[in-house]
Amino acid sequence: AQFYSSANFGNTNRPSNQAFQLAGFAPPVTRAHDGSLEATLMKRTATGNLFRMSSITDSNWSNQARYGDIVGGSQLQSGRIASGIYTTKTEFEARFPLLRGRGEQINRIPIVLARINTDISLADFEGAVRNMLMDTENAYWDLYFSYRSLEAAKIGRDSAQVTWKNIYEKRKFGALADQDEAQARGQYFQFRGQVEGSLRDVYSTETRLRWLMGLAATDGRLIRPKDEPTTARVEFDWTTIHAESLFRSTELRQQKWRIKQRELELISAKNTLLPWLSVSTVGRWVGAGDNLIQASRVGNGLGDTPTFTPGVEGNSGLGSTAFEPMTGGDYGEAFVQVDFLPPQFGARRELSAVRN
Repeated sequence: AQFYSSANFGNTNRPSNQAFQLAGFAPPVTRAHDGSLEATLMKRTATGNLFRMSSITDSNWSNQARYGDIVGGSQLQSGRIASGIYTTKTEFEARFPLLRGRGEQINRIPIVLARINTDISLADFEGAVRNMLMDTENAYWDLYFSYRSLEAAKIGRDSAQVTWKNIYEKRKFGALADQDEAQARGQYFQFRGQVEGSLRDVYSTETRLRWLMGLAATDGRLIRPKDEPTTARVEFDWTTIHAESLFRSTELRQQKWRIKQRELELISAKNTLLPWLSVSTVGRWVGAGDNLIQASRVGNGLGDTPTFTPGVEGNSGLGSTAFEPMTGGDYGEAFVQVDFLPPQFGARRELSAVRN
């Protein structure tokens, strides 16, 4: 439900371009004060119906002559009953769309689309978390493999160094040629290069794991995997795994939501091709008086037949209240309105939205 309130006040002070024999009936300078206060409560239902309740109070005061005033030695037989008057109205309106904008599905499409967008964003977040965990696990085992590769390279380097030393000693005694020693020395440096490359891979993989875990890269420590990969034989039920992966796939869920989103947008676009046709009913209770409200009912209405005592200024309409006849239901009004607005000829914009 929505609440709306408005208040305004204005005054009039201008000379008149008319002249009457009785100057009081139409004064040469018109002075008036006008004010208005409105309070409205509206509620639109899920089916598109609109219900409104309003309270409107107007006030008007002017210096025009009143009925029964003494002007020029004679008592006026016509004119305003009171110098100032309050008019209050209470309205109840119900508006029912019949074609465009009718139904719960059409009116709830914006809410459903907002929820679908939220679900798509949640699926994006879920997929990002899944990928982060998978990347962290892969980086962990890549680091384990890097350490194993480094150990293998070290074993190869140490073996090549022992071989080189043996060949070097045999060459000193002439058992082997210089080229044999040079070949063994080259193999040693080759394995040594592999060790240095493996160590570089360890540092690089460890840095990537630190980045995924949110750890600083320069804390003076080196991470080494503690767990060993399992050597037990594992047999997977690929049919069950495949079905569960399809059910848990965030990408498939996102695609389903996007398809549903497009279906709702198509329904909304087709609804704009319908003409606007609505029926409105308004009920109104009106009250008027020279006073707005009193604690007790005075039984004096502004619409009563005015009477006055000859030679005495004043009339029987004074002392009335605006709220008394309104709350008593003395003056009621009602009307019914039918609005029809077809779409633009050709409806190119609406049809382009449907095609899109």
